[in-house]
Amino acid sequence: MPDDPLVREVRQVRDRLAAKLNYDVEAIIHDLMARQRQISEGHAIVRDVNEAERAVVTPAVSPEK
Repeated sequence: MPDDPLVREVRQVRDRLAAKLNYDVEAIIHDLMARQRQISEGHAIVRDVNEAERAVVTPAVSPEK
């Protein structure tokens, strides 16, 4: 399989983050959860597929008459 630069970069970042936390899986999980909380503050989060399917999508622009 050819070397994909994107995959390589993701793996490097993942390894750097894991190394900072001494490869402690529990610490990695807590860190990722904290990051997710920060990112999602003020944003609606879809918790399950059924909720997403029920969501009503409204057009950004009114249709022309």
